Amino acid sequence: MGLAQKVVLLMGAGQEDGEGHICGFTFWTGSDQVDFFTRPELYESPIGKEMVSRALAEAEEKQVESIKSNCVDCEVEKARFLERLGFRRSGYVEVFLERPLADPLSSYRLPNQYSIISIADQPEFTSGNGLSIYPPEVNECIRSAPGYKSDLDVKACYCNEGVISGCISLCWYDDVGNCAVFEPVGTRDDHRGKGLALAVMVQAMENLRRYGAKMVYVGTGKNNTPAVHLYQKAGFSITDEIHQWQREM
Repeated sequence: MGLAQKVVLLMGAGQEDGEGHICGFTFWTGSDQVDFFTRPELYESPIGKEMVSRALAEAEEKQVESIKSNCVDCEVEKARFLERLGFRRSGYVEVFLERPLADPLSSYRLPNQYSIISIADQPEFTSGNGLSIYPPEVNECIRSAPGYKSDLDVKACYCNEGVISGCISLCWYDDVGNCAVFEPVGTRDDHRGKGLALAVMVQAMENLRRYGAKMVYVGTGKNNTPAVHLYQKAGFSITDEIHQWQREM
């Protein structure tokens, strides 16, 4: 939710404890990407319908041609809900992978002139040094989020010149569920094929173990074969497919 451009929280009094806990939310992750989450039994309730009506109203204000939403293949109720609202599968599919941290970590050999660092040790090496999918103001917002830990912000650095060649820009850690998410993992085009992405992932997983994490997750496009192979080499297994649904406005 920290990266969302718009967050709408719908509070439901009388649910379980009667104290108005969060029972669903709608958020925008891009100019035409909206997602909504709630309990399966609430999609057809006034709460679910209110979430969607707010999203559609804002889409009209933004004057976008279509809106998109994601649905895991096992979310049968949500898929039916989206279909009744006029959404159709767009054809784009992501895969979700997981890895138990109790399993042995992959070995790697870091090439000469490269080193692995974390923002905790060298805070001057920020994503602004050469590798980031987010603008500086978003990176700053990320680093102020509750789930961010600087020692899990791991980089591969070339020649200690401040040029980041590979990174895990984000590694969200949930100390309640003892799990984490890598988002994203990347390598500069001119530094690929050297094992840097695997190196930063292994280092981040070693750091996660010290926190007591039990599981780590990552996602990528189903057709992004190099990324899928990388994650599988690091010990991840595909658990779910996430289908993108789209509705024309």
